Amino acid sequence: MPLATSLNKTTRIVLTDDVGTEPEPAFFYRFLSYSEWSEVQEYYTKIEAAEGEQLDALIGDKYQKLFDKLRYKLVGWENMGVDYDPAQLEHLLTLSEAFQLLGLKTRQAPTTEDKKKYESQLPSSSVNSAKDVKAKPSAKKSSA
Repeated sequence: MPLATSLNKTTRIVLTDDVGTEPEPAFFYRFLSYSEWSEVQEYYTKIEAAEGEQLDALIGDKYQKLFDKLRYKLVGWENMGVDYDPAQLEHLLTLSEAFQLLGLKTRQAPTTEDKKKYESQLPSSSVNSAKDVKAKPSAKKSSA
């Protein structure tokens, strides 16, 4: 199954300043499809190049567009000191961290460890399993 359509396969993203801290704060995202990645990458590139009013238009009123992009496919976090609630993302990050997270989101890829984990997972559902079929009684009658 493609990573982008799998609900149980995620990538773990750690902000640069948090790498190596114990415990390491991290965000969990479902993988982006190519078209989703392209949209996020284009948005990130425009923000990097924008200034003044153009930047204000891209990030939206009170940075709403930026945080909407960050919430897209966000499925959890750990070691943040608060329970997971995507509506609280603006209260966790500085503006600089929000831009960094957006950039890191465009670089998401499964690690070697992730690939091994995904390959070893057994399907959690038997929805597509073959159904048992009962044998039909034999039409032959014994002659005794």
